[in-house]
Amino acid sequence: RAHAPAAAVPAIARMAPVACRVSVAGGGSIDVAMIVKSMRDSLSADEVQAWGCGKIFEFCCAEWAGGGIGAEKRRLHAAEQGAMERVLTAMGVHASKDVQEWGCAALWGLIRDCPANRPRMISLRGTEAAV
Repeated sequence: RAHAPAAAVPAIARMAPVACRVSVAGGGSIDVAMIVKSMRDSLSADEVQAWGCGKIFEFCCAEWAGGGIGAEKRRLHAAEQGAMERVLTAMGVHASKDVQEWGCAALWGLIRDCPANRPRMISLRGTEAAV
């Protein structure tokens, strides 16, 4: 199973997935619960998992994505909706470059400047998935 090096995660995180730019062109908010549900319902679809990881990253890191909710609250909300578990499941099932890179970016986005999410990430062994 290929993983992006931990040092590469910030570089990956600066990229915006094409699917995100197209689906929410012009701005707006992202429904993270819908993304998590789509990923859960389509676990075998590599493209859906890569898209979902990219959307979770975008929800956590893009200023416009949260409908006026601050970054830390968006990250906490995403974790409460099961985003960490869903990303880790996607990374465990799909070895594709897109899922692995966007999965690492999403995990980074979930814990970036959000100390409250870090213990959960550690308990889920998320740091092991990202190396």
